Amino acid sequence: MLSLKKIKHYLPLIPKLPGLYLESKVIRKNLPEMKNAPDLEGEILIGNDEFLNVIFIGESTISGVGVATNSEGFSGALSKILSEKLNKNVSWKVFAKSGFNVKKIATEIIPNIPDQTADFIFIGIGGNDAFELTHPESFRENLEELIKNLKQKFPETPLIFINFPAVEDFPALTPKLKKLMISWVKNLQKQMIDVASKERLVYFDPEIITFSSWRDKLNLDLELEELFSDGIHPSKISYQLWAEIVAEFVLNKEKII
Repeated sequence: MLSLKKIKHYLPLIPKLPGLYLESKVIRKNLPEMKNAPDLEGEILIGNDEFLNVIFIGESTISGVGVATNSEGFSGALSKILSEKLNKNVSWKVFAKSGFNVKKIATEIIPNIPDQTADFIFIGIGGNDAFELTHPESFRENLEELIKNLKQKFPETPLIFINFPAVEDFPALTPKLKKLMISWVKNLQKQMIDVASKERLVYFDPEIITFSSWRDKLNLDLELEELFSDGIHPSKISYQLWAEIVAEFVLNKEKII
């Protein structure tokens, strides 16, 4: 049940909702059906005896929506970079599902992760909660539950929350929806920053990424549409760019490595 404070948070949106609903309905109708990538684990082998065990948890960006396999997506790309930079073999596993918000990840995915060792856990969230307009306080409560559930299974493993999705670049969104999503992501991000700052072994890169800025930084001759598989989800090159951003954050953070 929504508190009065939460209801007040939504009041300014009420006059805009009919138009935004129609716009979102048209967008959903025009988006192609995208599935989770089929491969849920893999290895990067470099020939020595040192191994890193890495787990990836989250929503569609972690489940490989937009690429044929997770090896081509964020999980595979980041695992390869970590292997190269740290000179270690990497064994990676994915526990993610498209369409899941933080609440569902906390209650339906994490409890079903088998007992195992993990050197790092990367979590990708925020997109579905932004699209669902989850209240920032509810998002925080669900986030705290997610962290608590993970720490019960992996008490000494660093939990690294990756950057929120680059909604500013989404070609499929109308200007009005894009403005709303950018604002909502920033509200959720504030909660993420605060929660991470108060939790042991929890890290979050607060940089709001835009693939367009990285395209320009790296002088890539690509149209914005080429950075997305369907106007919402990243393409193979965008997953690679995103993995490089996260790897840079992890490798430059002394407490993580």
